[in-house]
Amino acid sequence: MAIGNYQELQVWHLSRELNREVYQITKRLPPYETKNLIDQLQRASTSIPSNISEGNTRSTLKDFIRFLNYARASGEEVHVQLTLCLDVGYFKLWEINTTLILCERVNQMLDRLIESLKRRQKWEKEEARKEKERKKGKK
Repeated sequence: MAIGNYQELQVWHLSRELNREVYQITKRLPPYETKNLIDQLQRASTSIPSNISEGNTRSTLKDFIRFLNYARASGEEVHVQLTLCLDVGYFKLWEINTTLILCERVNQMLDRLIESLKRRQKWEKEEARKEKERKKGKK
């Protein structure tokens, strides 16, 4: 992908930090939640940096945006599941508030990156259209 190395993206580093936080939090959940909430939280949090990196290796901007949208959906899933942990009394807000804020920050950064890449995609399409018209005019 033309934006460079995904490891240079701050959102990728923050999503890894979020993943570490989620794994720490899930250690404190009841063992009977292993096949439900724990596995789901861990899969969703792992999916965020994974989709950022996988999307970055795709050959088109459209594909990269699609994978960033997958990462964003997983970010929202993590946020909702953490909120549900609060609802059922597994944690108090003060215990996971930092992780919730980090999740919101990752989601916001993904939103901004997606919007920026969509603008770039629109610009590239417009430039390609103009180039096609220039070539057509030379004939």
